[in-house]
Amino acid sequence: KDLCNVLVRHGASITQGRSDCIPLKMAKEKNLHRRLVQQVLDSKDTSYKEWHLQNIIMLSVKNGFTDVLEFMRKKKINIESSEYLIAAFTRGQMESLKYLLEHGANVDEEAKRQR
Repeated sequence: KDLCNVLVRHGASITQGRSDCIPLKMAKEKNLHRRLVQQVLDSKDTSYKEWHLQNIIMLSVKNGFTDVLEFMRKKKINIESSEYLIAAFTRGQMESLKYLLEHGANVDEEAKRQR
């Protein structure tokens, strides 16, 4: 928990880095990912928060972290973008794809915007 606090307070990117050293992935392995996400949610810096939340969702989708998606959905974070569906599809993450569809992700979002 302390490591998560220090990283987030000092502006560390929790979703970027070498594939074996991404703080969100490391936190997931230690079951600390909810605390890390909560630290981002608690941030007063709106642009920091928005950027990190989008990246957390994308990283979670690409790695099948449906429990992180569930935590975020319960916190009223929008996970319905077709961009996330495309990422799940292209990475072959069936669990993420199913989760997103079951919770309102819009397959036809881009087509509706173009109309």
